[in-house]
Amino acid sequence: MDVNAIIKNKLEQLQVLEIKALKQLNGPMGIIPNPYYQYLTEDLCLAIVRADGSLLGSFPPEFLTPEVCRVAVANDWQAIQFVPLPLRIKQLCREAMELSEGSAVFYLPKDLMTPEFLLSYTPYLPRIVFLLGGVGLTEEVLIEAVKQDWLSILSVPSDKRTEALEKEAYLRSKSSYKFLSQCTVEPPPPLSMSMVSLKYL
Repeated sequence: MDVNAIIKNKLEQLQVLEIKALKQLNGPMGIIPNPYYQYLTEDLCLAIVRADGSLLGSFPPEFLTPEVCRVAVANDWQAIQFVPLPLRIKQLCREAMELSEGSAVFYLPKDLMTPEFLLSYTPYLPRIVFLLGGVGLTEEVLIEAVKQDWLSILSVPSDKRTEALEKEAYLRSKSSYKFLSQCTVEPPPPLSMSMVSLKYL
């Protein structure tokens, strides 16, 4: 058995927690010890991300292939953040959005941030509006989010709350929004990756 097979066999036997521990011990280059780094192959990368998709961020660019990225995201949606932009195709982003129930919106390419795309995730729109703080979203998307949960309007800056949006919130809240809209407290700023750990989303 050659060294590639030995390493691959060992990786496939490791438990996820052991892999994470090895990652921490071996630094940002991932779980392959430096003497063996030259033997890293696409097959080894696939074995790694099958065990822990988040380790996609440990690989050098040449191993971020479409298949490795696909397997990583299927295992852990947060791996989408490590996928090169040219490889963040609609199908892959859709999988990440489904698995994350909308939280992967942070990592969508700009060309996918369309009303049509976002409206296909109607049940997750309140979360999407909350995460983005209502910024960069069309009135159509915001109204649909309010239809799902009228409290979504509280994540929208006051200067972005159109008459149609406020009317929808009022109708859905059975007039409770009329009271809340008179409050002077502004909603918190949009969340960012520096403010929130995605593992809690």
